Amino acid sequence: MSTQGIASEQRVFAVAGGVGGGEFPSASLGNYVVKALLAKGNEVRVLARSHSLESPAAKDLVETGARVIAVDYGSQSDLDEALKGVHVVVSALNPSAVQAQHALADASKRCGVELLLPAEYGPNSLEIDEQVDFPVWAKMAFRQYLESIGFPYYAIFCGLFAEWAEGFILGAEPEKNEARIVGKGDKKISFTALGDVAEFIAATTTTLPISKLSNTCVGISGSDRTWNEIAEFLQKKRPELKVIHEPVADTEAEFAETKNTLLWIKLHMDKGLGTGEGLQGLTTKSRELYPEWKPRSVEEFL
Repeated sequence: MSTQGIASEQRVFAVAGGVGGGEFPSASLGNYVVKALLAKGNEVRVLARSHSLESPAAKDLVETGARVIAVDYGSQSDLDEALKGVHVVVSALNPSAVQAQHALADASKRCGVELLLPAEYGPNSLEIDEQVDFPVWAKMAFRQYLESIGFPYYAIFCGLFAEWAEGFILGAEPEKNEARIVGKGDKKISFTALGDVAEFIAATTTTLPISKLSNTCVGISGSDRTWNEIAEFLQKKRPELKVIHEPVADTEAEFAETKNTLLWIKLHMDKGLGTGEGLQGLTTKSRELYPEWKPRSVEEFL
């Protein structure tokens, strides 16, 4: 049964990458989404690679009420069986897994899925320059692929996860008490907590007609802060914290040599692209979709 024009109809969801795990916070977003969808009474299928089935995270999701299904993204039959009867697919896969994402989209179209959420959940990729921003170019490329096959998508941009903020500024050795900021640190950056992103996804995809979400890009933000403001807040907890502003040119040279994605993100934030002001035009739409959303501030995670 189609739920295109129906609000509050129980839907069947599939979350690709929903088991989560790993030390980096983004690896856990799918897990948060699954639990938020279940909390709203939805049927949720979690697409997982076979080696994840016995993980504590997978077992926890089963106990919570999800159905965890082993899939090989190279197998049409695996994906078609898993997506049979699904209304909405949420991708929490690594965006660089291009073949898996395309296979997921193709299977969604074959199986009559009505909406797919691509693995965005970061800066506004509508502003990305493919020649410069290749670490996240795969996000824009996948959205373009969905457009090319005529498949409806719902893209959500949220800046940086609030859980990242302290680690970003203190680096891998927080015991040094050095807050390293690329450039002046005066551009507003959007920070949104993982659980708040998941709640926004679950609320809008559960309660709104799918036709209202189709081919829509929205921006959400829990807090807009500069790196200088983050450092100032941390200094209240760490009076000995030393703030170091690193020259942009040095970071650009290091990125050119290492192609480190985290360095690219720091440079991207210094330019104010895709977050803060780069999300403002898109947050109006999100407030219209879910006016009751009350995200937490980034300070709660520092």
